[in-house]
Amino acid sequence: LKGAYVLQDAEGGKLDIILTGSGSEVSIAVEAKLKLKDVLKVRVVSFPSWELFEEQSLEYRESVFVPGVPVVSIE
Repeated sequence: LKGAYVLQDAEGGKLDIILTGSGSEVSIAVEAKLKLKDVLKVRVVSFPSWELFEEQSLEYRESVFVPGVPVVSIE
């Protein structure tokens, strides 16, 4: 278990935004990605455990949450 996972990624090119949720909010992030697909490159991240995620290597953490890309957490 790694604590956070890329559930859906943008198709090619540089990411514009990362949407994340920890539970049922993930479905809202997936819906938002569908609505934004024509204007933004969106990644959806399922983030169920901050504690497990912090235990991962910096390389893994930065592969999920790319430095410089804004993150919107849905609560």
